[in-house]
Amino acid sequence: MIKKIEISGIHTEVTDDLKKYVTKKIGKLDQYLPVHARKTAYAEVKLKEQKVKKRTECTCEVILHLPKETIMTKETTVN
Repeated sequence: MIKKIEISGIHTEVTDDLKKYVTKKIGKLDQYLPVHARKTAYAEVKLKEQKVKKRTECTCEVILHLPKETIMTKETTVN
């Protein structure tokens, strides 16, 4: 399991349940990493909520820092 996961919320509150969910899902990514990269790998999770044309959009951005590279992914959904 990835030991260091930084979770931050922009215009949204990060609750304990949300932290547990993110840790459970993102923490499992270490099984896809080489053994030497697991010790120094850490993740940043940025949760953002914004209003667009009378609807709420939620965006999750995950940045995975590895020893020699950085992997970023972003997903947006309408609530």
